[in-house]
Amino acid sequence: MSFLSKQWEGVWSLSPVLVFDESRKIDDDDVALYELVNQHRNFINILQRYLEFREKDKTTQVLDKFRLRMTRYLDRDSGIVNKWLSFACERSVKEVDLSLEIAWNKQLEFYYCLSPISLLNANSALSVLIWECPSIEFLSLNTCSFEDSAFRVSSSNLKSLEITHCDARYIRVDKAVNLEYFTFSSEFWVQNMTLNASFNLKYISIHARGLRNLSLQGCHHSAKANIHTPGLLLFDFHGFLKSKLSLEAPYLRTAIIALSDIYDGESHYFSELRDFLKAFDGIDQINLHVCDFKGLIFPENFRETFSSPLTSLKYFGVYMSNSPTKAKDYSEIKASMTWMAPSATRFWYPWPRLPLI
Repeated sequence: MSFLSKQWEGVWSLSPVLVFDESRKIDDDDVALYELVNQHRNFINILQRYLEFREKDKTTQVLDKFRLRMTRYLDRDSGIVNKWLSFACERSVKEVDLSLEIAWNKQLEFYYCLSPISLLNANSALSVLIWECPSIEFLSLNTCSFEDSAFRVSSSNLKSLEITHCDARYIRVDKAVNLEYFTFSSEFWVQNMTLNASFNLKYISIHARGLRNLSLQGCHHSAKANIHTPGLLLFDFHGFLKSKLSLEAPYLRTAIIALSDIYDGESHYFSELRDFLKAFDGIDQINLHVCDFKGLIFPENFRETFSSPLTSLKYFGVYMSNSPTKAKDYSEIKASMTWMAPSATRFWYPWPRLPLI
């Protein structure tokens, strides 16, 4: 249409869905290098040309989807990528699909850096966009790194978050109240991870060899978590007894556990509580936070029937909202703690050192 009339030139760029895909031929290895360079240069020219067309449009039309797939990415291409991402954010883009691959020398490593000039008119980076954007529902990040070594997200509409092969020392998901699925898998040296106040979080999958500290502070009452963290040293869990935790952490030393559904008179909790605690047997220290100390008083016949859940624990601390005042309650809580961790040094405090959910 552009050949027929200049009036049509660039009209397609006003579409609410923009897809730029630099195709790669199957026989790329047989194509001369100069030809590949020319093809890539032409693709970059297309990106620059139609960005100019789109920027001339003075309307505030919302962009539904922006996809950029580059299969011959070079370091110098970061400028046009930044401009398109910035433009997409100005148009309140609903879906972004960004894939930058290298096809030249496999020994070269060109990374696209998510720098503070990447998005939102050079005022913030991707982390800030995701932290503040209320529209994102499904987010998948694959093979990326972060300039400040930290990735943070807080989005009220976010339902699914998947992070794979990303280089960040710290991952934090905060107050994603509608988040249901969280997946993290990376061989990079991620040291700290926090999932905070995501009370609808139901499915958690974490595979991180180098992770040292993991904090799950608030999740769905029946959350299922599959956690494979060979290097984990500290695990902080604030949630519910009905949560199903599959934890593979052979070097785990300390667990902080706050349970919000342990109350007096709920006898059906005893088997669940024993099984829950047994998953942490073998570590050095557990700090357990409960609302009512009576929820930890296992009946005598139960203690005589079932074995202790924490046979090798060294230090066992219980923090509770109330404290036994009667001699009978004092004796029963002491007997229960002795049964739960027979080899541990035991102590309790009549107030929670950590805020209960």
